[in-house]
Amino acid sequence: MHRRPFRYNPPRSPKQLVLRRRLIDALARRFEVPLALVIGDAGFGKTSLLGQILEDGLQGLGQELWLGCEAADSSGAHLAAGLAHILGREMGSTTPTAEELATEIWHRAPHQVLLVLDDVHKIAPESEGMALLRTLLEELPSNGHLLLAARVPPPLPIQRLRVTGQLIYIDETMLAFDAAESAGFRKLRDIEENAGVVSWPALAELKIEVGPSGARQFVAEEVLQRLSPERRKVLAMLSLHGVVDRGFASCLGVEPHHIDEWVAHLPLTSCDATGSVRLHDLWREFLEEELTPEERHRALAALAVELSARGDLRRAFEYFSAIDDDLHMLKVVETLLNDFEMSLGQETFRHVLDSLPMRLDRDPRVELLRAAWRFQSDPPSAKPGLIRVAKELRKDDLVELEVVALFYLADLAYRSNGLAELRALHDRAELLAQRNVEEADALVSLCGVWSSLLSEPPHLTLRWLEEPELRRSRFAAGPLGFLAVATYYNWGDCQRALEESERVSHNLSGRFDSMLTSTLLMCRWHRGLIDEEVLERHTHMLDGMERAGHTHIAALGASAFAKIHASRGDHASAERYLARSARYQSPDASGWIKTCHELATASVAVLAGEEAVAAAGLQRIFGDGGATGLGVERNVAARSLALIYALVPETRACLLYT
Repeated sequence: MHRRPFRYNPPRSPKQLVLRRRLIDALARRFEVPLALVIGDAGFGKTSLLGQILEDGLQGLGQELWLGCEAADSSGAHLAAGLAHILGREMGSTTPTAEELATEIWHRAPHQVLLVLDDVHKIAPESEGMALLRTLLEELPSNGHLLLAARVPPPLPIQRLRVTGQLIYIDETMLAFDAAESAGFRKLRDIEENAGVVSWPALAELKIEVGPSGARQFVAEEVLQRLSPERRKVLAMLSLHGVVDRGFASCLGVEPHHIDEWVAHLPLTSCDATGSVRLHDLWREFLEEELTPEERHRALAALAVELSARGDLRRAFEYFSAIDDDLHMLKVVETLLNDFEMSLGQETFRHVLDSLPMRLDRDPRVELLRAAWRFQSDPPSAKPGLIRVAKELRKDDLVELEVVALFYLADLAYRSNGLAELRALHDRAELLAQRNVEEADALVSLCGVWSSLLSEPPHLTLRWLEEPELRRSRFAAGPLGFLAVATYYNWGDCQRALEESERVSHNLSGRFDSMLTSTLLMCRWHRGLIDEEVLERHTHMLDGMERAGHTHIAALGASAFAKIHASRGDHASAERYLARSARYQSPDASGWIKTCHELATASVAVLAGEEAVAAAGLQRIFGDGGATGLGVERNVAARSLALIYALVPETRACLLYT
């Protein structure tokens, strides 16, 4: 079989290239995360960037092994053979599996291993090769890392990595030249300082090669003049979106079954087996004068509606914003508000919030979205805004959105042991349910679950969790699985909690996925299932949560690690995590955060033999209810303390409190 050039080594450019220092710096953590992605179309300099990465001086941190992908890698056996080759594994009579390749990486520990795969888009999405790559990512040991470059994002399970800060993602907007790189390009190519340089690396080179008149004139003379006016207009509409399948073509009024004919024999375009076409973004620039302002407006509106129907709200919002369509921009905001778990991606939320025009800032829907976004990283700080916007929505009788605000407020009340607040929210939800407001019944039941967790035995909480309104609710879908696991944990049945987590984990996302992970760490601790690998994996997760700004989960994780290391007799690590936990003890911190910090403090005191100090701290928790009230934290605290005394070396096997 013919081997592609540069299969096992990166190509070297005959020209001196602009040093992409900011992108190299962005990838400096590549030995700390499981996956780094570099995504951009042809001409963005992905391969050149990877070549610079391999020369940036981090080789001392581990091995960096190159594989240039080819179409034949759609075969799992072919890709496995290539990976085995760069890993130095001798090929036997059978093809190595993803698990065996992961084991090969693990055998190189403590050395780190980074597999650098270029042109991953050449591996078919539904192929054996992509399945092998997906399994390899899932099976990677802690010393294994992937750096993948492709024209489109590969179909890999990256959401959890993204949420926990364990994914580096570089896209086309980052790959484009910034001002400093444009200046560097001018210097390398000896261009006048005041000469314009486009941000697209390939076009910048093209404009140099075809002279000062630029690429536009070249394309107009050599390509566009050969096309009919009708074809130029159709191509102009298609280029607005770039990648067009039959559905997009139909919404633009183009015959969907023959869109490939419109781009036939046209440079900088491609067509796949499904009939979808891809036009390089350069065509948008070359063809912008082929559409009247009215035609462009209609085309963008049609594309935006189609994108909304497909769930691509970020791109839809961009198009609605480009044509100043406030009505549809607010509909996107409403859709995001109904995505309680941010399953559409935090990047979409951030992009919409950053791009909203100032004229919409005082709309209560926009205010609610801003409060919901703040809730994701720092729940207590979102409370004033949620209370204010809930009142505005009630005044304007926007009751469906008021329910959304009340869901967040109920979550906050649970976190801070606000039993009275939960009961007030329960009463308001009942009034809305009587008006048949969507999701109000589920809010009534969810307030019941959280109130029960704070004030009743766990078996009563489990009865609340069986309410049919909860199982039908889109808002309750996230917390429901986590709450079931947490209830079994609070009940003391850690084995059942672990079993339940296996059943519900695939339905979780966002913060509840992270909360589930933290709860399972404590379950494993109670079951004596903590080992070095588990600790290392969860340490990376905690670091990722802090980087992502998820302060509530990071605070709970820091105190949990202090307790775990104390129980293992590691005083230095316990003190270090206790100090991290202390950073989150603000006046606005929830009762849960304060309680867990008190337990961590008591754990470290017990380890140091200062049982009187531990007793004083525990008195603050239990003496008069303290921060914890009567419910979930008291149950957890009692069992955690029991384990502290049972597991910490050189301490009595007894309890201060039961």
